[in-house]
Amino acid sequence: MIVGKRNPHSMHRIFLALLIVALAACDDPSPVGIDLVDEQSGTPYVLEVPSSQPESSAVLEATGNAARALFGTVDDPLLGRTETRGYVDFVAPTVLTQNFENTPIEAASLLLLTDYVYGDSVSEITVSLRSVDLEWSGTGATSDTTIFVGDVVTESLQRPQSGVFEIPLPQDWVAQWDTTMRGTTFADAFHGFELSTTTSSAVIGTQVLGSSIRAIAAGDTSFFSAGRSLTRVIDPTGPSAVPAGYVLQDGQGLAAAFRPQLGQRPTAVLNRGIVRIPADTSLSVDTPHAFARPPIETLQLDWISLDGTRTAIAAAVRGSTHFEFESIQLHDSLSVFLQGGGGLDRLQVRVPDQENTLSVILLPTPPVLHLAVTPVQQ
Repeated sequence: MIVGKRNPHSMHRIFLALLIVALAACDDPSPVGIDLVDEQSGTPYVLEVPSSQPESSAVLEATGNAARALFGTVDDPLLGRTETRGYVDFVAPTVLTQNFENTPIEAASLLLLTDYVYGDSVSEITVSLRSVDLEWSGTGATSDTTIFVGDVVTESLQRPQSGVFEIPLPQDWVAQWDTTMRGTTFADAFHGFELSTTTSSAVIGTQVLGSSIRAIAAGDTSFFSAGRSLTRVIDPTGPSAVPAGYVLQDGQGLAAAFRPQLGQRPTAVLNRGIVRIPADTSLSVDTPHAFARPPIETLQLDWISLDGTRTAIAAAVRGSTHFEFESIQLHDSLSVFLQGGGGLDRLQVRVPDQENTLSVILLPTPPVLHLAVTPVQQ
């Protein structure tokens, strides 16, 4: 048995909830650490620490076994051209009915549960399927991974906003895989499909959990559920023109990095630390007719040490005007930073890998650290 064929997505829907809960601040919102300050302490106050202008920092984006696979090509008049290809493999049902096992398959279709559109949201697109030739692994695979594929299996005209793409598989494909799908060697023999489009109007996102191959034999229907997945992003061109501020787009292999400008360090105990990053969604509002450019909804905050080590220390869902990061890990890290330690090179924000989008956000002004401190008299 090939371990990689097991469905890796049973927990992906709660990934962001777990991430935010795990990194969340304690339940009591009152200042932390007051009990550590002796009778000689001063009056608590909030120290606002500005940061440098965000700059691009290269990151590896792990798209393997994300909850969503992207495919298609888009020419964004503002952000440039991005081409993606999605790869999805499937697992056989645990149990097949006797009728299905003993009767040739009459028809099969690929069902893609779609939940994301970037680009032209109304014009029809032609989806192209190719067979994957060799065994591959989604675990830890990044967006620059190459997968070897064969000839085109079929092409199908679809509407981006339909919710489910139903792509009939041709009879010669059904005949080729009939006995394999009704037997016990499907996991070893079949390696999935590559998804792409023949036009450059939109990129589509399909939920891996919920997509499947539907096969019908002797009136019985069996579903071969989507398992491992991967998105490959091919040489994005980057923006042709950008407004004032920093434009962060997921899927481009870049994070927005910045450095706190603390200046003279106070002799104080940190009670509470928040990193606030202004966010402007105008790029998702001011678009050409019927052109969807989704805004980033969730960001992850990373602490980058002087030796290059990256540690995720907080996550935040976008509010009306900003992202606000607060967590136990962030508090502890800022406490050390406030005392002149911690080995911080920079902070950076990026979209969590499991989101797997091409969404965008404008960061109009630099981030600000809000540090509630209590001065300590020496």
